[in-house]
Amino acid sequence: MKRMVMSAALVALALAGTATAEAAPGAGALRVTTFFDHDSDGVPDAGEPGHTPVDITLKNVVTGATRTTTTVNGGPADVSDLPAGRYRVAAAKPDGLATTSPDTVVVTVRPNRRTDVGFGYRGGEITGSVWLDENVDGVRQPGEPPVEGFSMRLTGSRSSLYATNSDAQGHYRFGDLRADDYRLGTYVSSNRYGFTVGGGDSVVDPATGQSAPITLPVGGSAGPLGIGLKNAVIDTGVGDVSLPASVAVGAEFQATVQLCDTGNVPTVLWGRVEFPQGVTVVSATGSRPTWVDGRTVSLSSFYQSDTPSGACESFTITARADVALTGDVRFEAAADWENGPTGGNNVVVKPLAAS
Repeated sequence: MKRMVMSAALVALALAGTATAEAAPGAGALRVTTFFDHDSDGVPDAGEPGHTPVDITLKNVVTGATRTTTTVNGGPADVSDLPAGRYRVAAAKPDGLATTSPDTVVVTVRPNRRTDVGFGYRGGEITGSVWLDENVDGVRQPGEPPVEGFSMRLTGSRSSLYATNSDAQGHYRFGDLRADDYRLGTYVSSNRYGFTVGGGDSVVDPATGQSAPITLPVGGSAGPLGIGLKNAVIDTGVGDVSLPASVAVGAEFQATVQLCDTGNVPTVLWGRVEFPQGVTVVSATGSRPTWVDGRTVSLSSFYQSDTPSGACESFTITARADVALTGDVRFEAAADWENGPTGGNNVVVKPLAAS
């Protein structure tokens, strides 16, 4: 007999599905599928993903015997060795999702057969497009091109995180979403693009790299929401530097330096300070991590949040002159951690004498 898939929307129709080899004689089985019902027809169709986990309760209408199971890992829950009879099957009420079928249905389990039940859910969606704002005015002009492959993230107040990329037309879609307050932003730092001015056709604030909260109701939609990008200029520079011109042999002294984001987008900072022969570095501290290797101190925000455009990170180095010397201290900032220095003011050299 042809196996059928039962929707809870069909209410109490018993299905005489496929024979179950595992079931004990006279017993049947039940398969419960919980899924995102994109066409809202109450039936799990090809391409409609599972929604899990969902707790399921089965209760024999006559005896009152109860069993529970849970759908997991995007798949169905199978219950075998069920005594033949009528069962009330109930799915736990969804949190933040709409339903496309009743959450309780009565079915008939037949001997040596499997009955299938489906519970459909519908989430919300956030859609929009990504484009290159060539004149950086925050307004999409005719002819300004879409941006393909831009990695975006959507963060909810429940700490949920979703990621997607824009397609060839610059379009993006986040679907199957629970009702929540969401923020749009970038999933990874880009060496190619930054966010354009917000408030016009672009919903992302370039200062924070995120949109304002987007309130999505149960099963609702938001969009289209535009994300405007600008071509990135990535550069860093050495800011304020402080170093005594002369020190006493054997005495400790301090050098301070700032690394600054002089580009037009947030970026990773990387730099170093190199002392002449005869100087021992005692310690190094700062607003970002530091590493000491002999006479060289490395300064970096790698693996941390990017430094905003126009901002600086400050570092203090304590060192000691072990011998009389005359030399230079070199303060260096890389344009970015991949490509090295390219812009102006990337290197500052200060004289140091010890006697």
